[in-house]
Amino acid sequence: MSYYCHNTPGRLRVKTPVLKRNPMEIRRLGDILDCVSGIDSFSINDVTGSIIIKYNPSAVDSKALLNTLGEKGYYDPAKAEESSPVPDEALLKAGRLIGKALVGACVESIFEGSVLSYLSVIL
Repeated sequence: MSYYCHNTPGRLRVKTPVLKRNPMEIRRLGDILDCVSGIDSFSINDVTGSIIIKYNPSAVDSKALLNTLGEKGYYDPAKAEESSPVPDEALLKAGRLIGKALVGACVESIFEGSVLSYLSVIL
């Protein structure tokens, strides 16, 4: 398992092999995070080794949180995989194509009925 990081303002998710099925390290990290100002809440999943930190971006930034995790041995940026926007872009593109297809099918169905009813009135 490698390290992983995903950040959106106010929410940081870090996956680390250090915490996976390691209750002692989870308690240690919990004590550390309890002392960091600006953190609203956090949860640690021992099965996946994942930490989710909800924080106040005006009080603390994600770089400071990652630095803290790194200094304490829970995060190694050199071994980290960051989330990539490419899958998000691909999903958006696929969603647009599906949306256009659905709208096109609905419009075609509506106009098909209108043309037939118009023709029946004329005849």
